[in-house]
Amino acid sequence: MAARNADQGYQLPLTPAELYRAGISGSNAYCRKTYGKDFARCTAEQKETFLKDMAAGKVALGGGLPGRVFFTMFL
Repeated sequence: MAARNADQGYQLPLTPAELYRAGISGSNAYCRKTYGKDFARCTAEQKETFLKDMAAGKVALGGGLPGRVFFTMFL
């Protein structure tokens, strides 16, 4: 999904709005699979673990969207 350009970083075929929507949807899907509930309903500890793992590049969201890319945009 993400292409790498040495001079400009990741180049995604998504607009910022599409990336945001895909990231939110993918985050909720990941949390439902991992914790049995959407991100908003997770405990503080679960949210922190998820966000740390996403920032570290350990989470891939739906459609091959790298969690780190979404985390960086979201941050």
